[in-house]
Amino acid sequence: MKHYHRMIVLFILALLFAWALAGCSSPATQAPEPTQAPAPTQPPAPTSTTAPVMDTATPVVVEDTGPWELIIKTTVEQPVRMAAFMDENFGVTGGADSTGQAYYTTDGGASWTRSTASSG
Repeated sequence: MKHYHRMIVLFILALLFAWALAGCSSPATQAPEPTQAPAPTQPPAPTSTTAPVMDTATPVVVEDTGPWELIIKTTVEQPVRMAAFMDENFGVTGGADSTGQAYYTTDGGASWTRSTASSG
C-alpha cells in the first residue's frame, strides 16, 4: 500500500511539474481566420463624360500672354550651352564644348567664376 501512495504522489508531482513547464512556454499563436477574397468587379463602362483620347501630335494652343520681359542683359565670355539662375544673384552656366565646364555667379552675372567641381 505504501508503494501505491508513493506512485500517486510521484504522479501528482509529475503533473505539477509539467503544468509549471507549460506556463514557461511562449504563447500559442492562433491561425488567422480564413477570409474570402472579394469577388472581382468589372471596370465601369465608358460613358459620354469620358474625355476623348487625343493624338499626341496635336499641337496645344496657349493663350498669348504678351511679350517676354528682358530682366538682364550681360556678356558671358565662356562658351555656354545652358544657363540658369536660382535668384537675382546666383546663377550657373554649363559649357558648350566637350569639357562641359561650369561657371557660376553670385553677383547677378557681373562676374563669372570657373567651377572646380569634378563631373565624375
